[in-house]
Amino acid sequence: MNKPKNRKLLWFILKLLLAIAAWTFVIHKIYNTKEIIESLSILKNLENEKIKYLVLLIVLMPVNWLLEAIKWQKLINQIEKVSILKSYKAVLIGVAVGSLTPNRIGEFGGRISVLQKTNRISATAYTLYGDLAQFIITFIIGLFSFVIIINTQVLSLDVVNYQTLIIIIGLISLIITSFIYLKINTIITFFHRKRVFSKLTNKLFKLKSIPSKLKTETLLLSFIRYLVFTLQFYLALRFFGIEISFINAVLAISSIYLAQTIIPNIPFVEIGIRLSFSIVFLGLFSNQTALILLSSTSLYLINVLIPVLFGAILMLFNDKNHYS
Repeated sequence: MNKPKNRKLLWFILKLLLAIAAWTFVIHKIYNTKEIIESLSILKNLENEKIKYLVLLIVLMPVNWLLEAIKWQKLINQIEKVSILKSYKAVLIGVAVGSLTPNRIGEFGGRISVLQKTNRISATAYTLYGDLAQFIITFIIGLFSFVIIINTQVLSLDVVNYQTLIIIIGLISLIITSFIYLKINTIITFFHRKRVFSKLTNKLFKLKSIPSKLKTETLLLSFIRYLVFTLQFYLALRFFGIEISFINAVLAISSIYLAQTIIPNIPFVEIGIRLSFSIVFLGLFSNQTALILLSSTSLYLINVLIPVLFGAILMLFNDKNHYS
């Protein structure tokens, strides 16, 4: 009689601890990153015409995560029907949990916590598939931008000397990931026929195949979302008055996102990695280093830390019965 209640209490305590950890993470970032403090204090002396950039930047934040929620909903609907509101909730909970783990690996656990227990293993596989689509879009645009930059800008001699190797490795990685994405049904079928893997494939993918339409929609949503958070970065640059053309900004921003995607991240040093890449690539087109730091940090505050706070609250009051 008491066992379910005890498990429910333990789960609530775990969620409470995770929520406290997420909030502590945000507070730590705000009070220990000088650029965040500066970016908040600079609001006092803003020109009115620049306010529009900040407003649009903030408005696009929920749009950014809404696109991710729509993408996840379409994938998860293959195994369990979820509303867009529930999907949005799952995505924000995932952001909160993921912020505490290396490379945001905990994001999977956060998202699938709103689903039926029997569907969580499959949901992890579909979530990974959605992330693979986002990775492919980021990789294609980022690699293209990086190639343009290393051929038009003065970079370190080491980078120039190894540009061919970098491009080859990049193309091979892109071909492999694209093959996995496009031929996922063939790959699943192949492993399913092997007795040793058949049980695993049954658990991971309850569908016999992923429809071609769903593959296309997932890539399209990933591309639109990429455009949104790239535009957000550009708006942050404009907000702080950085003098850079739109084309150069997109090339630099795409290279930054590529670097962030392929370099492993650790939660409490993630902002440092983001700032370093911002200085390296945006610094090729502008010497306004302080403003670059403010732009990158402000984007991180709006796009990551604020959703982490909301996700932590949603996680704490998630009324899903986890033991049904």
